[in-house]
Amino acid sequence: MIQPAITYLSIVKKQVCMLLSLVLLIQYAIGQDTLQLRKQVNQLHSALLNKQVDLLQPLLHPNLSYGHSNGWVQNTADMSADLLSGKIVYKKLEATPGQIILQNNIAQVRCENDVAGVVNGNSFSMKLHVLQVWIWENDKWTIIARQSTKL
Repeated sequence: MIQPAITYLSIVKKQVCMLLSLVLLIQYAIGQDTLQLRKQVNQLHSALLNKQVDLLQPLLHPNLSYGHSNGWVQNTADMSADLLSGKIVYKKLEATPGQIILQNNIAQVRCENDVAGVVNGNSFSMKLHVLQVWIWENDKWTIIARQSTKL
């Protein structure tokens, strides 16, 4: 009688260990995705601030909709052209780390930005609440949508 109870307990222990290992592995994978995405968000901000179109382009999804707090919306081609032409010049772009929510191959990134620059020759400075939507395709994260509102 004692032998079956010991066997049952050892099976349960193994199953619990396997389940905990799986949970830890999933948490690690999610953590790696979040870390990689944070790096992409920071690289996006750096490319905008430093007018680095060559670094910006790989971060932009072909169907990008990049909405500003004044209602102006840029697509992928506009982002590069407007940076290169000087239509928009970022002087300051500081972001809080924000919240990242992952769902399959889609990520929502919410943060607050302190932004200053020049658009069409007019200076601006403001604090924004920003929502970015990133998509995981072809083994990389690209931004597909962004919208901001003034705080």
